[in-house]
Amino acid sequence: MMAEETSQKSLLGLLNGLARREYYGDASVTNEFLHHELYPDLSVENFNQIVDKSLQNIRRIAESDMDTNQLEAFLTSQTKRKEGGLTDDEVKVFTRFWKNHRSRIHDILIQRCQWTPSLKALTWRVDLKSQTKNNSEEDDKIRFEVSEEQLTNIIEKLEEVETLLCSYT
Repeated sequence: MMAEETSQKSLLGLLNGLARREYYGDASVTNEFLHHELYPDLSVENFNQIVDKSLQNIRRIAESDMDTNQLEAFLTSQTKRKEGGLTDDEVKVFTRFWKNHRSRIHDILIQRCQWTPSLKALTWRVDLKSQTKNNSEEDDKIRFEVSEEQLTNIIEKLEEVETLLCSYT
């Protein structure tokens, strides 16, 4: 039981370290550092196999931006592989890792594939000046009048905004 916990902690540490290096830009997390800190008793060759397998799985999961059901199906398929498959404990660790890193890694991957500035948020409103000749009108009704030319201009501007918004999605 204690060995399983240590193994799970080491794997989670490895996945977190790989995420820091591969996605969060922390170049100080090297294979040598991870090997020394997490798997000191393992040969370099065996450690590199674990790193390669882990990176391959992280990349597949991240590139597909897997939700919980997709992740479960993918990891289950990895447990059924004859060679190099995942154990049930490793599946638990990958699930925990992805739950903690999914949104941040997804955002980073989106940023990496954008070549132009993007619109992150948009808030807009329409301000109207209103005047009433007759104060007996109901307060919750506003009359909005524009000429045909003004309405056409408004519609054109809204279509331009819509086109721009669609180009960012």
